[in-house]
Amino acid sequence: MLSQQRVLDRLGRAGLAVDDAALWADEPDSRPASVNELGDICYVLFTSGSTGKPKGVTLTHASVMNTLRNANEEHGVGPGDRSLQLSDFSFDLSVYDIFGMLAAGAGVVIPDEDRHLEPLHWVELARQHQATIWLSVPMYVDMWVQSGDALPSIRVFMMGGDKIPTDLPDRMRPLAPNAARPRPPSSPTGTASAR
Repeated sequence: MLSQQRVLDRLGRAGLAVDDAALWADEPDSRPASVNELGDICYVLFTSGSTGKPKGVTLTHASVMNTLRNANEEHGVGPGDRSLQLSDFSFDLSVYDIFGMLAAGAGVVIPDEDRHLEPLHWVELARQHQATIWLSVPMYVDMWVQSGDALPSIRVFMMGGDKIPTDLPDRMRPLAPNAARPRPPSSPTGTASAR
């Protein structure tokens, strides 16, 4: 784990303290040369695809950056935003959840590991940190809606990875009065967004 020493101490975890000057004493002061090109593979996503047979799909740095930039511009994401990070790290949307937010200077609110599937915990965190962005599979949104807890700070919902139930947006509105109305799905997988 790379973090500040105070965070490592608080978490009680081993790692490298990036604020430890001795750790970097032998490193050059200049920025290393970039070795990646836009067309290079950024990561491989393994998906079942439409056939149900797992396959690897490569994503380039350019395509990932285009996606992050487009989503941030589309939703006006900036330093005042906080994303409630609910997507599993093996889910492709987690790339936006983390790097999209950080690229815009926004924050990422990560649920406690032992409570990551508890809607009431999500609500507590969203309220405490004034989360403004929600990105997850529709099932998580439905779990939150069933809790009945309002989240007025959320202004953007993005859902993907599964079909969005047609009645879900209407059930969300009373609990998220500051979120804009959802748009029609932008892809066959059912990805849609609200702004």
